[in-house]
Amino acid sequence: MIEVFRVENLIEVYIKQKYTKESHVELSHSVLSYLKKQGFMNKKHQ
Repeated sequence: MIEVFRVENLIEVYIKQKYTKESHVELSHSVLSYLKKQGFMNKKHQ
C-alpha cells in the first residue's frame, strides 16, 4: 500500500485520502467567506 501511494508511512496514506486538494480549497473558501462576513477583510493596513 505504501508503494502504491508513494508515501513513506501509513499515516501519509490516511492524510492523503482524507485531506484532498479539493477539501483544502473548499475549507479555504469557507474561512475566507466567514472572515469577510465578520469584517476582517475590510481593515486598512496601517
